[in-house]
Parts: sequence; C-alpha cells; structure tokens
Amino acid sequence: MSRARALVAAMALALACLGCHTGTHQRLYSIAHVEIMDSSEQEIAAHVRHSFEQDGYELVKQDGGELVFERVANQREQTLYGRYGETLLMRVEILTEPMANGGHLVECDVYTVLGRRVSKLLKMSRRPYQKRLNRIKAAIALGLGPSEEVGDDKDEEDDET
Repeated sequence: MSRARALVAAMALALACLGCHTGTHQRLYSIAHVEIMDSSEQEIAAHVRHSFEQDGYELVKQDGGELVFERVANQREQTLYGRYGETLLMRVEILTEPMANGGHLVECDVYTVLGRRVSKLLKMSRRPYQKRLNRIKAAIALGLGPSEEVGDDKDEEDDET
C-alpha cells in the first residue's frame, strides 16, 4: 500500500470514528457542553429552561432539541460588549442531541445582539455557561427536579470572562 493510500485510509478511519458520536463536530465549536446520561430530552429541557429563566432569560424559541433564550445585558456585559446608549441583548442557544450511547449532548453557544449585529462570544467567556451546564448535569444525575438545581446561578456573574 502506498504512503498516500495509507494516509487516506487513516483519515477515513478517523472521520468514521468521529461520526459515531452525534454532534462531535459541533462540540469543538460550542462555548460549553456536557454529556448527560439516563435522561430524556424533555427532562433536560425542563432543567435548562428553569436555570436560564431564573437568571432573567426569556425563552424566545423552542424547536425540537433547540432552545433559544434572550435577556437584556447587565451593566457588566453592556460595558464589555455594547455601546453607550444602545440596548444590548444576550442570546443563549442550547442544542440537545441524542448520542449513540443513549445519552444526550447538550451544547451551549452565547451571542451578543446589538441591533441587527449578532456576535458569538469567544470560548474564553465560557466559564459561567459551562458551570451552569455542569450544575444541570449534576442535578439530573442526583434525580433532582428543575427547581432543585445544584448550586446558585447568581454567583456566576463574577466569574465571567
């Protein structure tokens, strides 16, 4: 077998392995993610919805495994991402996809919305969102209901960026 064919075969095998996990390609680009086992998409959505609504987000779209939340940016976010005198919105998009092993991959992306300009936050801003998803995962693993989430979402604001 020639060297080129061996390389092509190795790349094909690597791509096939990546394809065994629904959403693997997305996880590389999402700001935060968790894998949740032994739970339904509906249970996960209930926990996610409660968590974000507790932090002032409003559910603006729900389509299958996709949830989209928005809220007006707080003063800190307005200073970091906005412009004086303009309303800045924070948008969170959650995508829940089934995995081959029976679990679900929950991905989170966060955007700033200033007028018609939408900008995705960088991964370096991921900490509060990853912490939130980790708490949701822990609550589900402990068998807690959505309103019994582990931890307090309010302490995240200081950890952002």
